[in-house]
Amino acid sequence: MEYLDIGGRDDLEPLVFLHHGVGSIAGWFRFHAAVAAATGRRTVVYSRHGYGGSGPARRPRGIDYLEHEACVVLPEILDRLNVAEPVLVGNSDGAAIALIHTALTDRPVGRLALIGPLVYLEDRGREAIAEMGRDYAEGDLRARVAMVHDDPDEAFSTWHDVWSGEAAADWSILPVLGKVTCPVLLVHGSRDRFIAAGQLDVIEAALGGPVTRVHIRRAIHQAFVTHPKETLAAVADFLAAEAGTPASYGPTEGRSHDRSE
Repeated sequence: MEYLDIGGRDDLEPLVFLHHGVGSIAGWFRFHAAVAAATGRRTVVYSRHGYGGSGPARRPRGIDYLEHEACVVLPEILDRLNVAEPVLVGNSDGAAIALIHTALTDRPVGRLALIGPLVYLEDRGREAIAEMGRDYAEGDLRARVAMVHDDPDEAFSTWHDVWSGEAAADWSILPVLGKVTCPVLLVHGSRDRFIAAGQLDVIEAALGGPVTRVHIRRAIHQAFVTHPKETLAAVADFLAAEAGTPASYGPTEGRSHDRSE
């Protein structure tokens, strides 16, 4: 498994980054490094099997793969790297893994910072997935996926085949969210093709602990790609509030919790 482990302060909870459905270490576009530098925290980031430079994923893959990643793979990684009580930073699929891990395992988690969190598939999400399938077959998406994966076909198909299948329509982790009692940050971009802002209302109502929400105008599902400074500000402020220390990433302009259009 491909991973990075960036050193940081021993007195702060470490960060573990969990990438999106067709993501990888490279697919974070060094956002993890920016957060590590801004917060001074130990930061672990890895590519799941089938992604980036990691080995292939198990096949066939079912809709339960997120639970396997959350309850089997992630605990093993945390144990092997001696990571205790992490802050989980997840995007899309990675956000779902963070939520499932926190809800269904007995392992302590400090906080969750979730970007474009996915807890059920909306009609707009199914339409976006279908469009991506066409773009991969006929457009330039395959070339873009190949930029961040050793095997782009493996990375795309293991994700697309699951989420375009019938089982995805009934998938939801809403019933377990009440078990998540740690503080949670929800970051949403106004141009997110997969998740409407209303899904965050549902998530906030279902969670069992305090929630901070940040809406970023014109940001996409991977807000850290189109709006890295705003996303960094959201995550750094959230973590600084926990640590009781000011964030150190730069100017203070534009840090409103509501940046939606």
